[in-house]
Amino acid sequence: MNNNSKLLSSISVESDFENLIKLYANELFGGETYLIGGPWDNGKDLVIKKGNRELKQAVQISIQEKNIESKIAQDIKKVAKLVDDHYYPPVLYFFWSHSISEHLLDKIRTNALKEDLIRLEFYDAKRISQDITDKYPGLLNYLIKDIHKISSNTEDAINLQQRAFYEYLLLSKDSANLKNEIIKASIMSNLYDGGKSADDILENLKGVSLTKRSLQGRLQNLIHQNKIRLNDGIYSLSPEEIKKLENINLREIVRKEELLSVINNELPRNTSKNLAVQVVDLIIKAYEESINVQLTESKFEPPKLQIFKTIVHNLKVLIRQEYDLDDESSDALAKKLMELAGQNDYLSEHCSAKLCVNLLSDRKLEKYIENKNFYIYFDAPVLIPYLITLMFGDFELFDKSIKNINLLRECINPLKNKHLRVSNEHFEETARHYSEAEKLSQFVTEDLISQLGESKNVYFNVYMRWKNKQPKRTDFYDFTYAFLGLDKDDIYAGYKHDTFAQCIHNLLASANIVVIDNKDSVSQDFVFKIKQKLKRDLNSSRPVRAIENDVICAATLSDETLHLDSNGYFSTPMLITLDRSQYLLRSIVRNERRHAEWLVYTPQRAIERLSLVGLKISSESLKDGVLATISEEYFFKESSSSLIDTLAIIIGDNQARQGDVIRLASLLKRKVNEESIENSEIDIEHYNNISYVLLFIHREFKSEFSNIIKIFAEDSRRDKLVEVLLSTIQGVFDESKKEILRSNIGRLLAEMG
Repeated sequence: MNNNSKLLSSISVESDFENLIKLYANELFGGETYLIGGPWDNGKDLVIKKGNRELKQAVQISIQEKNIESKIAQDIKKVAKLVDDHYYPPVLYFFWSHSISEHLLDKIRTNALKEDLIRLEFYDAKRISQDITDKYPGLLNYLIKDIHKISSNTEDAINLQQRAFYEYLLLSKDSANLKNEIIKASIMSNLYDGGKSADDILENLKGVSLTKRSLQGRLQNLIHQNKIRLNDGIYSLSPEEIKKLENINLREIVRKEELLSVINNELPRNTSKNLAVQVVDLIIKAYEESINVQLTESKFEPPKLQIFKTIVHNLKVLIRQEYDLDDESSDALAKKLMELAGQNDYLSEHCSAKLCVNLLSDRKLEKYIENKNFYIYFDAPVLIPYLITLMFGDFELFDKSIKNINLLRECINPLKNKHLRVSNEHFEETARHYSEAEKLSQFVTEDLISQLGESKNVYFNVYMRWKNKQPKRTDFYDFTYAFLGLDKDDIYAGYKHDTFAQCIHNLLASANIVVIDNKDSVSQDFVFKIKQKLKRDLNSSRPVRAIENDVICAATLSDETLHLDSNGYFSTPMLITLDRSQYLLRSIVRNERRHAEWLVYTPQRAIERLSLVGLKISSESLKDGVLATISEEYFFKESSSSLIDTLAIIIGDNQARQGDVIRLASLLKRKVNEESIENSEIDIEHYNNISYVLLFIHREFKSEFSNIIKIFAEDSRRDKLVEVLLSTIQGVFDESKKEILRSNIGRLLAEMG
């Protein structure tokens, strides 16, 4: 079961640790052991007694945290002298209440043997903790109750049963027969609250298919393993297992108290009320609801977040009312408390246990944690940062969203049977973004970024960070060599995009990411039908090409034949994406193809899902999932479109007009800023509309766009053009405004003659 080393390292009284080690030594050496004062060096000796024989060993027991290496070196010298002068065995037993790194321990052991011929038997907090958790639960009970003075709490019996099931499952997570271990954990946790007959046990087992005869056979095996006892037809846990369950409960109390302390320290002090318990209860409920996204996704349903949002709202209201804070301050404090809570192991283990039990009830636990085939698809916005994390190890190049993708990659790496994929359409988008980054590098400077804001192009943003860290002057082609291994001399002007695309394709192949080109096997009628339904139901406008690419990818995901192992067994594929419209697309496709199955995950939810293979959701991904649900800007701070990216599209390869285009965009943004200050508010949609309007004009008047720039360049005409554009930027840029803009621009062009 779980490591309890923190309980050891927090012992503050040397005699408490010494008493624990006396009991531990009894178990460890299988005989009567006791400590005596060393007659030669004012130290201690460990005496092991079996029958009429006694063995005296040199021993050190310490809770000293600092300078442990020098202390051990001194103790080794003392033992060497005892060996030489008094014929002690050439061994030092050292018990330490803190944890030591394997590297340091190996170094100390080697020096002890090499310099003094002394063998060091070292028991640190990790080693002792593992033993008292797994082998000697009575000692863990003593550590918690007698040393730390923590009493048991049976009020939350349901959670204790969940934790018991989860802990028993953790013990057997590497078992070859997972189904049997799930049944075993279910039986054991079912007996936590007292003895039961076989009929009662069978009735209480949920999510497990078992006959009475099979159950009795399993109960008999557990009796042989000394896990349970049978008296007068009633099965109950053995005393050792009862101790283990009590220890689980005690440890949970310790961790929850730690969480309460962390939260209480952050709460304001302007009230006499202690609201930490209420706040923590709301936070726990919010985290539980957040993890329930995994349950809805297992049913191919979009996330149901209303309960979660209501709980978070209640937390903000509690803080606002009790601490007399304004809305902004209460929202900020609520978010900070949620983040702090997520860093505590209590919540990650609590939610992991709850999710495992809920999946068991839905008969989906075995499917979720069994080590099977994983067919994982990336869309372009996920694949791009994934490739960056593959090729660059410098975390200073990563923003929060890329760090999240790096955590995803680390979670994917250990999976044994993984098939990483990207649709050809999303691969092409990945390559196209690199070509756009190269165009941006031709005219975007730090000054321009400070004027117009950062690009949305991930490649370009990483390039700018990378460039600023280089010791000498570099350009995008140096970055390309560092990222793709592509030399500048191998890039020809007319074939840049194709060359970049080929290198990215090679990089994918090296990373075992397969490009799936399934377009020819997808019916055009199917694409048209799904596309029309999706366009009708979408709340936002999207390019037709992007919609078609997503539909083709959905058709690939829904093709069962592409997701069969060598024995013909199907595994449900998953798409990792940042696009929330993928839930809607899946729903539309499943109305057409009733048996189509694929999972849709954001990166942080995918981390939660994949970490369940190891039966524990990481604290970091759990926290990120909650905070990203509270605020869509948690990973992506700007909800505005990028003016710089708009300029790259408009300028294209024609550098001659870039100065006037940049000046036009800068002027429009400055005018919007001035208006926002006058109105005491900033409307991000106005910034978005600058991009939308410029792109609309570029598309509608592409052949005459140079003349529009000429209008801006002429002092006599500039004000009229800016007036037309600013009036269009106000409010929603809908069809009626597009028609007015089309007419006004046409009139200005006509006036040029």
